[in-house]
Amino acid sequence: MAEGEMVSGDGWVSDESSFYGDDDEQEHQLNLCDNFNPKSCWSTDHKDLNAVLRAAKAQQPSMVLSKETISFARQSSSGGLSTTADKLSAFSTLDRKTMEQERLLRLGKRERDTTPEPQTKVELVNPRQGHFDSWQLGESVDDFVNRLHPLSTSALTCPWIWVENPHRKPGAICASPQVEHFTNLGLDLLEHSLQTRQEMQGKGSRGAKGTLTKLLDIESKALQQCIADLAAEDQVLSGKVSCS
Repeated sequence: MAEGEMVSGDGWVSDESSFYGDDDEQEHQLNLCDNFNPKSCWSTDHKDLNAVLRAAKAQQPSMVLSKETISFARQSSSGGLSTTADKLSAFSTLDRKTMEQERLLRLGKRERDTTPEPQTKVELVNPRQGHFDSWQLGESVDDFVNRLHPLSTSALTCPWIWVENPHRKPGAICASPQVEHFTNLGLDLLEHSLQTRQEMQGKGSRGAKGTLTKLLDIESKALQQCIADLAAEDQVLSGKVSCS
């Protein structure tokens, strides 16, 4: 290229890509230089981990010492001051915890509290507390069964034995159980199922026994489902009828 075709130095580097930055950046850096205080830097330099390791490394000999030499050096310095490397090593170990605590304080953080949170006391609720035919809060299973045994308690004394769920929310509205409707309709379901089973046994006496067993099992499961649905509909979910 001819010499006349070369561009001048002005404009080779734009203002946006200046090595020194724009005017605001230069002013900011100059302010930092003016306000820099080397005394504060040197006052905390001994706490810097790199400075501690650098000083400890400088104390290490350039050649590998034998075990005998190291043992002799330790014996000769026993009872006196420890070596500089030992002091720096102990200082580094103790000072790391202080540095970490200072760093957490600067960040506004605190050590995590390991104290377990107090557990909220669960309040047990029994809507039928005080009723003779119901389990009572604080009553053990053995005491309750001995007091109202399902096999020995007469229906004339206690038609229904109740065990309410004590883990309900306080003040929860519970629908009144329709015990009489459930009992009457439940007995009708039992009677109808019994008649169905008798008919199956009469017709299946001449057939395969396995087929009859399968049909009876289906009828039993159907009866159980019908009674469970009826109990949910009549809100009879926590009791057992006693013997007549």
